[in-house]
Amino acid sequence: MKKSIFFILSLFVGICAFKIDKKGIISDLKVSARTFAVTPKVGTPTGHSRTGHLIEAVYGDIKTSVVLFEQGGNKLCLMTSSLGIESGELRDTCVNILSTTLNIPKDAIVTSGSHNHTIPFLYTDKNKKPEAGTSQLLSWDLGMEFIKKLQEAAANLTKSLVPVDVEWGKAEENRITYNRRGVRPNGKTYFMREEDRQLEGEGYRGLIDPDAKVVVFKDKTGKPVAALSFFTGHPVTAY
Repeated sequence: MKKSIFFILSLFVGICAFKIDKKGIISDLKVSARTFAVTPKVGTPTGHSRTGHLIEAVYGDIKTSVVLFEQGGNKLCLMTSSLGIESGELRDTCVNILSTTLNIPKDAIVTSGSHNHTIPFLYTDKNKKPEAGTSQLLSWDLGMEFIKKLQEAAANLTKSLVPVDVEWGKAEENRITYNRRGVRPNGKTYFMREEDRQLEGEGYRGLIDPDAKVVVFKDKTGKPVAALSFFTGHPVTAY
């Protein structure tokens, strides 16, 4: 279980030098967190699409979380979302907002997307509003809503910082993901399709890291402030 905490601490190397006492407890650490959601409309352009496909159905909202860590004057902000915040215009917009609002350098901001294939495209250039009646306007409207909610969430992070204790645990999950690289008898690898996986048999798992880790930050009353989960697999069954 202890290696889970070292996993999360690796996020802070070079940014925050956390103090750990002889019992392995992180001292003087403060954390705050906010989660908000946006809901796309039918007809909005899809993200991760190369065909210009539009959203045909919406089954729920899309959540984004921002977590602020502080210790000894050092701060780190972690932002996670199902939206495509790992690169491109959307990431740049998010990093600029968080850096300005939290008064921290951009390299103290980590963005992590969930690699979701069913997300909308967000257009975040407020000075270039698309024409009325276009699908691009839906992306722009959603982008403006997202920016507003991100700014509100970021504005509350610093004043909501509270001292926390850290708890962590680890379990194994080896049923919901597979190694997408198969190995032929001659040792060469290939990208597996579902048909290939079925030929390998029901018990095939491939070489995966089955560790599922959870880290929880609780205030001094024992109330959870934020939680982080780590799992390296690609959840094939989610498709």
